[in-house]
Amino acid sequence: MRVFNAIMLTITAVCIILTAFLFEVQDTATDEELLASVIVLEQKNSKIDIEENIDIDVEENIKIDSTNNEDSAENTEKIEEDKSEKIPEFFCIHKTVDIKNVSPTCTTVGEEKVICIDCEEILYEKNLEKIPHQYVTKTIASTCTKAGETYDVCEDCGEKTNIKTLNPKSHITKEITVKNSTCTTNGEIQTRCTLCNLVFNSKIIPAKNHNWTVYSKTNATPLENGLKLYKCTNKNCTVKKEEKTAFTPVGTTNLYIPSISFNKEVVLADCNQSNTDKYDICCDLDLLKGDNPVFFGHNTRSFSQLHKIKVGDIIYFTVNGKTSVYKVTISEKATVVNGGTEIRGFSSGVDLLYNDIDNAIRFFTCYYDIFSTANRWMIIAEKI
Repeated sequence: MRVFNAIMLTITAVCIILTAFLFEVQDTATDEELLASVIVLEQKNSKIDIEENIDIDVEENIKIDSTNNEDSAENTEKIEEDKSEKIPEFFCIHKTVDIKNVSPTCTTVGEEKVICIDCEEILYEKNLEKIPHQYVTKTIASTCTKAGETYDVCEDCGEKTNIKTLNPKSHITKEITVKNSTCTTNGEIQTRCTLCNLVFNSKIIPAKNHNWTVYSKTNATPLENGLKLYKCTNKNCTVKKEEKTAFTPVGTTNLYIPSISFNKEVVLADCNQSNTDKYDICCDLDLLKGDNPVFFGHNTRSFSQLHKIKVGDIIYFTVNGKTSVYKVTISEKATVVNGGTEIRGFSSGVDLLYNDIDNAIRFFTCYYDIFSTANRWMIIAEKI
């Protein structure tokens, strides 16, 4: 019995020493050292192993003879202990622990904590101070309609400080053409801010109206209207138009030669020097009888361009509202022969008045080269 009591006292003393040692480790050791110093207490085959090299052997079957024990009244006492019997668990040896670390932020404190998983006892605990804010400066630019600001903001938590307001900018105005005028529609110019597009005023650009120019023309004649084709020369305008033109004769007895823009009134009179001097152009309808009018005129007056008429040109002659059309077959210099009784073509040799050509009109004038032997000009145009 004394041996058993001694063993139990020894085990109790060892446990007390170990417990005190663990509490001392909690205050001074690091997390790793604390974990390494955990004591494993285990009973196996009636032997208690302690990491501090304390070994206590217990006999599987303890027998105490009554003859060796003066205090015992019996002769023999047997004490047996089962191999599987464990030492009573009256304290936790914190074999398994959990390390919980919470990092501090700029708004919350952190902590380091060691907790026994078995008994949930906090073995180590330490608070960590907040970390400083990480400020950066940001700017929101002001506009002409809204104030801006500058401020320092923490990149971690978003806290703002040192907030300063920036005054709005002034408007920058400019005249902008928002719609160009055309020949038929008005345009528009606006005065607006180039920053915010705010419109301050607007004014109308009047329509331009078409700027017409003739690009094709057919002259009117006594028999048919003429035609003028117009196009607008304003930018981006493709509008065209046409206009019919009527012939306006000069006088009731009219001679019209388009090739030289000749539109004159003629006087029906005998073709002699006196009438030519008086009327400028004389037309004798009866000189050759039939439909063969003869025209005389001064080369220094209305017939000054007669020599420019070419073979093939058209001539219109109107008498009393009736118009006849003729085509030029001879236009050349001429000379007076046989004492002035004949006017002969210098190249063709055809006599102006006396020939076989019928239904024709004849023109005669002095030629501009009065010193030439061929100082006359004659034209014959046959009716078509």
